Amino acid sequence: MDEDDYNMDLSLPRLQSLLQNIGWSKEDVKKLFEALVKRFKLQKPQTIHFDTWMAKILHTIEIHKIDAKLKLVRDSDVIQLVSDSTIDDPTLLKELGKDREKDLEEILEDITLQYRVDENVIKTVRNIVSDVSTALYLNEKEWLEDGMEKTLFDLCKAVHAQTTKDDKQHSWKPRFTQMVSWCILALSQNSYLLQVGTGEGKSCIVAMFAAYRALNGQKVDIISSSPVLAERDAQAWKVFYTKLGLTVDCNTNKSSEEDLKKCYQHQVVYGTTESFAGDWLRHHFHRRDIRTDRKFECVIVDEVDSLMLDKGLEVVYLSSNMPAMQDLNIVLSRIWCEVSQHKKMGWGETAGPIQSFVQILQENTETDVQHILKLSESRGIFPNGFTKDITQLNSQNVIQKLECIAQTQIVDFFKLAEEILPNYYFSLFYENPDGQQKVNMAENGEVGGRHKISLLFVKGGLCRRLFSDKETCTSWVEQKIRSGLQFTCPEVTPEDSYIPGFQHFTQAKLQVWVRSAFKAKEMDLGKDYIIQGGSVVPVDYPCTGVVQNNMRWSDGLQQFLEMKHQTKLSNMTVITNLMSNVRLFKMYKGQVYGISGTLGNKEEIEMLRELYEGMETCVIPSFKRRKLFEETGKIVNDEEDWLKAICSAVQEKVSATSYRGERAVLVICETINRAETIAKAIKNSLSNLSIHPKCYTNSNLDPSEITGRQLQAREVIVATNLAGRGTDLKVSEEVNMAGGLFVVQTFLPLNTRVENQAFGRTARQGNPGSAQLIMCFSHFSVSTMIQMVENTSHFQMLARLMIDLCLSMLDLGVVQRRLSEALKELNKEQNTQQSCEEVTAALDVILSPLKNPNKTAVTDAKEARDRLVKERLSSYLREDIPKMSRKEELFSDYLELLDELHKRHKDRKKLDVIIESMHECWGLWLLMRFDENETKETLKISFQEAMGNAQECLEKGRSPSSAVPFYIRYGNELRLQGRFRESIEMYTRAVEENDNDFVALYNHALSAMQVKDRGYITVALRDLEKAAESLTRSISLVKEKWLNVVILQPNPFTGDNTGFIKQLQMQHQWLTWLKDNVDEAVRTLKEADNNGRGVKITEYPISFLLFSHIHHLIQQFQLAHLVESLLNHREELENLQSLGLTHIFCLETAFSLSGLFSKFFK
Repeated sequence: MDEDDYNMDLSLPRLQSLLQNIGWSKEDVKKLFEALVKRFKLQKPQTIHFDTWMAKILHTIEIHKIDAKLKLVRDSDVIQLVSDSTIDDPTLLKELGKDREKDLEEILEDITLQYRVDENVIKTVRNIVSDVSTALYLNEKEWLEDGMEKTLFDLCKAVHAQTTKDDKQHSWKPRFTQMVSWCILALSQNSYLLQVGTGEGKSCIVAMFAAYRALNGQKVDIISSSPVLAERDAQAWKVFYTKLGLTVDCNTNKSSEEDLKKCYQHQVVYGTTESFAGDWLRHHFHRRDIRTDRKFECVIVDEVDSLMLDKGLEVVYLSSNMPAMQDLNIVLSRIWCEVSQHKKMGWGETAGPIQSFVQILQENTETDVQHILKLSESRGIFPNGFTKDITQLNSQNVIQKLECIAQTQIVDFFKLAEEILPNYYFSLFYENPDGQQKVNMAENGEVGGRHKISLLFVKGGLCRRLFSDKETCTSWVEQKIRSGLQFTCPEVTPEDSYIPGFQHFTQAKLQVWVRSAFKAKEMDLGKDYIIQGGSVVPVDYPCTGVVQNNMRWSDGLQQFLEMKHQTKLSNMTVITNLMSNVRLFKMYKGQVYGISGTLGNKEEIEMLRELYEGMETCVIPSFKRRKLFEETGKIVNDEEDWLKAICSAVQEKVSATSYRGERAVLVICETINRAETIAKAIKNSLSNLSIHPKCYTNSNLDPSEITGRQLQAREVIVATNLAGRGTDLKVSEEVNMAGGLFVVQTFLPLNTRVENQAFGRTARQGNPGSAQLIMCFSHFSVSTMIQMVENTSHFQMLARLMIDLCLSMLDLGVVQRRLSEALKELNKEQNTQQSCEEVTAALDVILSPLKNPNKTAVTDAKEARDRLVKERLSSYLREDIPKMSRKEELFSDYLELLDELHKRHKDRKKLDVIIESMHECWGLWLLMRFDENETKETLKISFQEAMGNAQECLEKGRSPSSAVPFYIRYGNELRLQGRFRESIEMYTRAVEENDNDFVALYNHALSAMQVKDRGYITVALRDLEKAAESLTRSISLVKEKWLNVVILQPNPFTGDNTGFIKQLQMQHQWLTWLKDNVDEAVRTLKEADNNGRGVKITEYPISFLLFSHIHHLIQQFQLAHLVESLLNHREELENLQSLGLTHIFCLETAFSLSGLFSKFFK
């Protein structure tokens, strides 16, 4: 053989991997190496190089994760098998890859070691499973004991029937691990959680236990982590339930009340937390008889850790339409106009919008700026007439004049300003290509106690205010917006029990909205959210990667993101009903059962036990030995090196070597953006290999291209956490032979459970597989970085430096050549003891520094992450849960109040108006008066006073808040009943609350004309003229929103096809149509008044306005766009109807005797 045959380039990394990644000792690695050398020498294979031959055997040991002490065939360990000269190489490789299912005793022994499972339970489980497995083998049930044994037998038979229907060639009965899991759940009296490994058949265990409870007369709810999984499992196990005489359905795909009602009559119902909680709210809050008499008897939660830990505080609520909330959109648009112009500077400060230095001086100081400007003219800083010019010229000319101001003039002007304003110091900067440059160099000591204002000049006299911290910046924007707010009605000073109107609401929430606007500016498309169907949709990127279609952000955040991307603007909602996941699970009163591949660490499990009293946990062993081989993780400093490391790892795995074939790769990324970046980098880097990665990042798209088939060699999937939980990826036999699926996790997961879920996509059901963390340090959160630094001792840093120093000083190339030469000599016939010693010595030198130290940078990062998780859990129990509980207890009180109202009122129409108004009052109280830091008792007293006052007002026919919808709604009901005088009284009260509400004015005019009291034309004319003024203002506000969100943006959108612009066009169109209708009515009334005539009223549904202009729309749009336009018009139509404008009228003059006399005697 050639000398190169012994260079160890292939096999040496495999030996090092046994030491670093599987936990072999250095001595065992040396023994294995010696056994392999002796085996090669004895067999002397002529067709293969020594290095390739050894690498192939070591690779087999590696991918099957065989440690030195593991007993294989013939009760031999791996070193003994390699040393056995009677076994040829093909047989050796076959024996190393063999695996078997664990027997019952091995499984129970593993469970017993956990110390939490009672010995008597273990004994009972052993007897039941042993008897039933024998009965199944014999296909005889009669000799089994009544009760659990016969039930388990029937369940196993039903599983076999189910799987036979699915695939006759691959039908199966439950394994020992599944039967043991079922027994532990069935024997438990209280809540119980099982950790069952990924790929171990969790859905089968869930179905078997659900059937057992249902056969015992209980209604069983099964909660999945997504609607897709719920619908899949309900359908997949339907034959199983039917075989047992049970009914099953799923509640996530039902739209009608009748379908939901039928669904809840089934014995087993699959769904999600959102669907179960939402249906309970529909039943109790909206009082729709959906659940009939179904109780919360038993729930089985799949992926229980995600729903109880990661999403425990998630709240389900049904949207409550509060039409008047749309009036707040103009305030939000002003906030966004201001915030969107702020800019984060490279040196850490935030710069405000570009303004003239004069404007900034006016806004930030209490002084007469014109006086300083005139004084600067007299001192020759600015030319005569400068002050007059910048105050009287149009904006464009002012900007041109400001741009021509010299830097020296600015510096001299602010020196003068400091003389006149001794309490202020102005720190002036200019921006240049290298960053910022200060132009007035005062020392900090010279500033003293003066109020410092920093300004960054961009061109001439145009500048930005600089803010050193977020709080100051937020406060400045808040004050600026607050100073510009105007309200049409005087503010009522609220008492504690007062239900606030929107003026007080706006003043109280303004700071929150400003913070939300800054947050929206910082959030990233493709990370925190996506644009789907023209809407902003959140993404749960830290945990599941799922697109959360039914979730919307609160406190204006949703609206600011919609403005950011010019999508259709939704209205803020008021939460009037709610149910958290914690409350949902607690409603099952100790009958919560769950299964997950990752229950979490000790702290997380203890938290669950504390939260759900009496809950127990158990880890079920895998039915085969798990062969996940975790390669040494990496942390690289910058993104470019990070991408290179990922591409290199992928290339290594998809390329065949002389000792293994090509593999498939799954790359899991933190966000959609990074998934796209990595997919592009892999495609470009591996273009010579023709690798074209497939992306799996959107849960709304069909995943069958990824999950519905076997992944082949050289396939690369780039995904988010969407592929990390509940995704069953199958690989071809060729890939399994080469080492199985390789998973690369490209970020530091939120917790160990998310990490384990990702790695759980490979090495499933006893198959080989490997995984690796490749992370970028610059992507870590600041809190993680701080934790890593604070908790790494100087000794640990020094130890790592010493190891790195030793490795740098050690010339491994020389040592490796010595090893190769010694091997060559050893394999000659005349080898000596000296050659053996040289081989051992050289290998010892190479392996000595490679054993991982106790802590690496990767372990530091994980430990820092785990400490942060522990802090979050502590806060979760100590603060978050109690706050949520207080809010939910008050909601329970509100539901009791609603029950009383329904019992008290028999007039259904009046009750509907009262209930809707009560919802608004309760929602506003929750927003304004609920203080998380108050005690339960204090909150309850405040709630009872507020709701009591609200009821009292409503019973007297008065609105309990300063909002007018109650009066308009009640007036409409009275008008439709022909009770016009009473309706006039309601509309009058609405106008008293807000004399600019065009709906109240319009409806008041209509009722007045229908009553036809003396002087009704004058009354109607006054109302409609004011309504016309109100509509004119509304049209101007639509234009202002367009300016704020579209025109005045730093990077304005081009074109007029954005969802936001189309929405504004629709609003403008409808308001114009209404204005035309009112103007025409005013002209008719004036004509009637002048001629002593009356008016004839023709009343139409408001939709008449749309149909009266349909010919214009047909001319304006092609047929394809006409449908879209009509849908948009329909939304505006429904919006106006929700405000109380249900009908419009047209007038024509008519003879009136009373009108004639009035004219004659005028």
